[in-house]
Order: sequence, then structure tokens, then C-alpha cells
Amino acid sequence: MALPARADALLAPETSQAPEGLPVELVFDAATEATRPGNPNLVIPPLFVELGGALLFAQDDGIHGTELWRTDGTALGTYRLTDLCPGRCDGVLFGGLRPAEAAGGLLFFAGDDGVHGLELWATDGTAAGTRLLRDIVPGRASSTIATLVAAGAQVAFLANDEVHGREIWMSDGTPAGTRLVFDSVAGPEDGNLVPYAYCNVLYAAGSSGLWRLDGTPAGGVQLASAEVSPFASLENEHLAFLPDCRLVFSAAVANDWEPWVSDGTPTGTFPIADLDPAQSSGPRSFVPWGSEVLFLADGPTGPPGVLSIFTTDGSPGGVTEWLPPAGFEPSQFPGARAVVGDKLFLAVFEASLGVELGVWDGTTLTVPLDIAPGPADGLATFGSQGLSLSGSWFVALDDSLLFPAQDPDQGLELWRSDGTPAGTYRLTEIGPGPLSASFDNLSQIRRPVTLGDRVFFRTWDPLSGHRLWTSDGTALGTGAIADLNSQTPAFFARRSQFPIFETLGSACVVSTRHRVLFETEVASRSVRRIYGTDGSPASVELLSEALTEESFLPDASCAPLNDDVIFFGSDGTDHRLFRSDGTSDGTESLAS
Repeated sequence: MALPARADALLAPETSQAPEGLPVELVFDAATEATRPGNPNLVIPPLFVELGGALLFAQDDGIHGTELWRTDGTALGTYRLTDLCPGRCDGVLFGGLRPAEAAGGLLFFAGDDGVHGLELWATDGTAAGTRLLRDIVPGRASSTIATLVAAGAQVAFLANDEVHGREIWMSDGTPAGTRLVFDSVAGPEDGNLVPYAYCNVLYAAGSSGLWRLDGTPAGGVQLASAEVSPFASLENEHLAFLPDCRLVFSAAVANDWEPWVSDGTPTGTFPIADLDPAQSSGPRSFVPWGSEVLFLADGPTGPPGVLSIFTTDGSPGGVTEWLPPAGFEPSQFPGARAVVGDKLFLAVFEASLGVELGVWDGTTLTVPLDIAPGPADGLATFGSQGLSLSGSWFVALDDSLLFPAQDPDQGLELWRSDGTPAGTYRLTEIGPGPLSASFDNLSQIRRPVTLGDRVFFRTWDPLSGHRLWTSDGTALGTGAIADLNSQTPAFFARRSQFPIFETLGSACVVSTRHRVLFETEVASRSVRRIYGTDGSPASVELLSEALTEESFLPDASCAPLNDDVIFFGSDGTDHRLFRSDGTSDGTESLAS
């Protein structure tokens, strides 16, 4: 496959060309392993969004910061699409629940080019077709774009223009068509609403109740009053839609959380049932189930603290409860459930089995295989049983489920199940032997995505860094597509977080009479080190080392003075102002 336009240029190493005839030599390699900043248990998976037969996602390659990438499922078709913020700074923000959305043939996303702050951008899937739509808050300040949702050919999102507070905006992909559409709270206070859309109906839910919007500033219709606290939480955790487009969701009156339904009108918005008159039933984990919606909740007939399975058709009182077998508890881990055909796959806990894969067919709950024999957990989780964090994700592919699971012999690997014992098996061995593969966690934030007949997901290991994988549900059809951040630079330019110092440019890189001082960050990018060198490998000397988050002015924090350099650094105990000629013997503290 030929590389798309500009792909070869984007993938080319960014190096400086030495004058002809002069030798080029690597003086010092400060970082030799792939890095993974932060707590590995709190890694948020990438958001994959389909656009034009390919997937777009955000990734840090170790050189350019977090930028927009594209993949069509092949190595040649996987490449970095943008460098919105040139250099090491992040040009794309894909944090939160819905930081990007496809609508009308465009991908809308939150971007920062280092000039306009975090604002709304759009791309048609090409570098040339990537553009800033509107600088809502002019200059470096940001409107903090977030929570994007497709509404027909347009996208709704949250933004703060510093006049109306954080409110709901819409965009049709043009600067003129990017506008505020609902100001729920007059003045600069935030509206605290979250947009959702389905069947060409735009909803907004939050502290001021449930609303239906038509895309015009005066087009808000309140469906439920502010006394009702609707879902405004994890998508696909507290809401789902019936085939007739009615919304089924969790809402509370006086902290009594129960299932509600709305057809988009005030009279058609009401509680379906009070599942447990003695207390809040706390409905959650809503998923479409044939002509109904299925969810988990605390019922009046089950043991205390054990969730029951409910189904509803959305009619008043139209709820059916199903109790799991004695000793079995449906898990609260949000990412660990999926509907495949006429089966619900979900994580279940039983004392003698641990947390394992369960299958419910509408009448019977079974555990097809004890993946980790005995009370050990076969599904990867961390935290206590009641903590809604999971290292497992469930994704439907054709007539089966793909999911990470762990056993004592192979560790955490990719598995497949059709709901039967014979059809539940380990698919691949990403980590050799008992060495576990490291899958992205926090599956309640987002899970992998399918494109055609393939699923895409990301793993991490200390040698290759992040890798993009794809699987068609077979061992032969499962493999890594590309290394995403195997580059591990320690020496790079950074944009300052302090606007007053922007004109100074990069991190500390400055010369004395005979030597050069340069700043690096290594390991988890939290250790700041300043070295001196005369250009030969043997001359590299460590002059200062400190944790970045504790350093004073970590960016652009050095300057030449006569034949020396002054910089803020550490002597191993505290932070001080130093003078240096570029050697360790010629480096001294000036003040504490």
C-alpha cells in the first residue's frame, strides 16, 4: 500500500543536517527505554473514532507530544497525522469521556496549537484538511472544549467563552456555524449540563434537570425539573435507548435513584418504577436488550448488596427482575459487560471462583470456564470488589466476545468466548509464558472499537512502549500493527507553562566559553537533569538533578552570564541558584 499524502514526511526523522564534511556523532543517550508516565493502573485507553473507513486516535510517539494518528489496520496505513503544537508539547487533548466525535464527514476534536489555547478543531482525515474552527476565547486562553457528541451532521460540545460559563455549543464544521446554542444559567456561571444525542434528538442532562434542545439558543424544552437529578455521568453506564428512540436512564429525586424514561416530551418523561420502596435501587449498567433495555440494580428481593438483573420496555411499571443464583454477584465493573447476539456477557463474582466471565441468556446465568482455577480472579481487576475500576474490557466481535483474562500459566492475555466451555479459550500470547501483557485500563472510560470485522486495542511493554494491535477473533488474525511510542528522547524543546517565559523558547540549552549545558528529562519524564559537555562522549558530566514537579521554573530556567551559565537546580537536598562553567568542578551554589 502506498503511503497517503504527507505520510512519508510525517514519519521521517526530524534531524538537523550537519555541514558537509563534518562528522556527526551521538554524544550521550540519556533515555534508553520506552517510558510510561503515571500510574500504570490508571492508564486511559485511546479513543478510536471511525472516519472514512479508518480510525483516528490520539497518541504520544515520544517525540512530538500527543497528536492525531490514523490507522486503516495496516502498518503502512498507520501514521501520525498532525503536529498541531510543534515539538514536544501536546497538540491534541483526548482526555475525559468524549474528547472527539465524527459527524458530517469530519472528526471534531479538542486541539491546542500553542497559540490559540485548547479550542475546537476539525479534520477530514488528512493533514491539509485539519483546521481550527473557532478561537472561542481569543489568544492563548482556552475555552476547554469537552464532551463532544454527534447530533446529525453537526456536533454538540461543552465550551466556556468566559462570558456565558461552561455551556452547550454546536458546530457544523465551519467557523460561522460554531456557536453557543444553550445558556442554561445566565451570566458566567457554568450550566453543569452534559449533551447526549440519539435519533436526531439532542438531550442535555445535569444539575438543572433534563432538557431537549433543537440547536437554537431559545430552543430548550425542560423535560424534568431541577428537582430531578438525571444521569450526567458515564455514558453507557447510566442510560440506553429503546428501539423506538425513547431514552431509559437513571435519575434521582431526593437521592432516591430509580429508572426513568423519556420520549423527548415533558409528559412522556417519568419514573418507570420504584424498584425498592425502602431505599434507592441505584440502577446502572444500561444496555439495549432486544426490544427492551437491560440494567443492574439493587432489588427488594435479593440479598443486601447483591445486584439483580432487570429488563424494561419503558412502560409504567414495565420492569422484570431476575435474581442470580445464590452466591453469585454480578460485578459492578462498568467495562466488563457486553451484549453479543442473544447473550449478555458480564463479570460475576463467586467465592469459590473469584471474578470470572458469566453468560446470561435471559433465564440462566452460567460460568463457561474457571479461567483462573479456584478463588483467583480470571478477569483482570484492581481495587476491591465494590470499586468501579477494571483492567478488563469486553467487546463484541461477530458472534463472540473478545476480552483480556488471566491464568497462572500465561498471565494476562487476550481471550475469546462464544459462551460455551469449548468456545472459551486464550487467543494469543502477547507476553511470553506467565509474563502478563499490559492492556490499557480504566475500561469504564472507554473500550476498544471495531472497524469492519476487526477490533483495535493498545498494549504497553517497557521495550516497545505502546503498540497498536488488531484482531479478527482468530490467532492468525491477531497481531501488532505498529509501535506507537518506542522513541524515548530525553533532549527536546518544550513549550513553557508560564506565558511570561514563552519568548525564551526551549528547556535549558546554553553554552559557556568551551562547553554546552543542556537539560534532559528521563525515566518517567519527572526527573530533570542538567549536563555539561564539550561535544565528546567522555566529557558528559551530570551537573544537577531534581524532580520536575518540585523544580523552580523547570522550563527555560538557565541563562548565560559572561563566560558561565546560571541556572536553578538541586544539589540533592534542596533547590538553589547555581553558576557553572559546564563542568562539575566548576559548578557552585550561589544562593539557597
